[in-house]
Amino acid sequence: EDGLATLNTLLFGTSKSLVSSAISYYAQWRATELGFSELFQDLRQFVPSPQSRWAFCFRVKRGLRDTSLVGALAKDRAYFEGAVRILERRGELDFHVLHS
Repeated sequence: EDGLATLNTLLFGTSKSLVSSAISYYAQWRATELGFSELFQDLRQFVPSPQSRWAFCFRVKRGLRDTSLVGALAKDRAYFEGAVRILERRGELDFHVLHS
């Protein structure tokens, strides 16, 4: 269900890429090992814009009392993982049934 929501957003949105979702997935994984500042620096390899990097860090560290510590809100990870699972099985799935 989460993956289908992600794919529908791509279909009907302006961006047709999962790059942002993949970076968010990576950021959530790295945030389990890094604090906010270290994560901000780590993301530089994929996200040159400081404003965009800050947004990724803020999103994965939201809700934490001390963002300098390791930890992440991994809520968004399910969306990306679900989208990848659906795309891996796209030849087997009936998308009309999924949307009914």
